[in-house]
Amino acid sequence: MFLKHMDLRGWSNIDQKRAGVNGYKAEVTLNRRTAELGRAAGRIFEREGIFRIKDITVEMARAEIKALNLSGYSSGTISGYSKALSDAHQIVHGTPVDFGSLVPSRSSDAPTDGRAYLQPHIKEIIANQPPVYGLMTEVVYEGALRVSEINNLRPAAEFPAQISEQRLSQLVDYRFSGREGVYYTVTGKGGLDRTIILGEELSERLEAFRLDETRMIKSERGEDGRSFEQHYDFPSGEEWAKNFSVTSKDLFSWSRGAHGLRHSRVQELVKSFQEQGFTWDQSRLAVSQEIGHFRVSEINTYLR
Repeated sequence: MFLKHMDLRGWSNIDQKRAGVNGYKAEVTLNRRTAELGRAAGRIFEREGIFRIKDITVEMARAEIKALNLSGYSSGTISGYSKALSDAHQIVHGTPVDFGSLVPSRSSDAPTDGRAYLQPHIKEIIANQPPVYGLMTEVVYEGALRVSEINNLRPAAEFPAQISEQRLSQLVDYRFSGREGVYYTVTGKGGLDRTIILGEELSERLEAFRLDETRMIKSERGEDGRSFEQHYDFPSGEEWAKNFSVTSKDLFSWSRGAHGLRHSRVQELVKSFQEQGFTWDQSRLAVSQEIGHFRVSEINTYLR
């Protein structure tokens, strides 16, 4: 978003060709490094009140890399940004800068264990998605939804979950403990309805997309290949998931897939229950029911 306001002196087409001499023989690598430079420089511009790459000092660049470390960014992201800043300094000023000691080891390059994303990853993806996709990412994350379930989200006050008496008797009364907000209904695998909760501020933004009349939408993922009534003016969950993965790859050079958000939220919720004093088993039980599993063991995959 900052590239249109940047003075790319030292990063012109001629300089990009010069950069190719320094190892960017593949156009995709050059494009990625230019994008990384734009994001890194944009953060520095915003913080320092400058607008030209040539005005970025070594001290400013080091401060930015330290800030990325403190914010929990992966070593892959930090490495890419540091290389872009170093190369830009070499092209503009004639000398590279070694940020090696500030870049964490590759062991922390991936997100958290399993498929989960770190909070900084999620926030940056949202910031770089088109607004409607970013909102969908927030809803999917906070509701711990499957990709197809964003297709059939609806207000629980108008469309209460249809749950059998047997299932209803198994639900624990503390499964939303510690949270306040607005309840919604989603239909998951096997046609199972369940209730989720979204924060009031997020719900308010979601309701701005409410359709006057519902429309039919078809999910094309595996066993969820069914048609649903869509209540919000959103692209399909499948379209959103593709955008999410592409954005993740553009930003970090990797993607854990949109389902990784569900892993992140499950881990966060289990931790929240434990912090409230619930036992490990009580915490897993509550979260398993919220995400649509009635066998507690099924959420262990999310907790790796």
